[in-house]
Amino acid sequence: PKLLAGSLGLSAGVMIYISFVDIFGKSVNAFLNAGHEEDMAYLYSTLSFFGGVLMLKAVDYAVHYFLHDHDDISLQSIQICHTNEGIHINKEIATEIVSPHCVGCVDDPIGELAEWRDMAEQEIVTRKKEAQHDETERMED
Repeated sequence: PKLLAGSLGLSAGVMIYISFVDIFGKSVNAFLNAGHEEDMAYLYSTLSFFGGVLMLKAVDYAVHYFLHDHDDISLQSIQICHTNEGIHINKEIATEIVSPHCVGCVDDPIGELAEWRDMAEQEIVTRKKEAQHDETERMED
């Protein structure tokens, strides 16, 4: 697993580097075509790149500044439990979120898929009953 993770990280880094080199070259050519000298084109391209990095950092800061209380739950207040039904995330505010985890992380993945299918079918039936109940209440009013 560590070799695969390292290989994927290295290949991702190489792809990002190639993309940046390609974009940087296009930026230099654009400044050259605009009539700037070669050394100034490299300077403007470099300043544009780092200006973009600073602008993204400023946007990231602004988003966190204005939306900091959107979901103000610290990592210490979350308890994650892996079970055959999925990942249960229990927060201090007594809510529970169930989401599927990786299929195949259990001894019987086919049985797990059948269990998830059954739960989905039960959810569909429950929602249909709720919709019929709501419709009946509206008709009575």
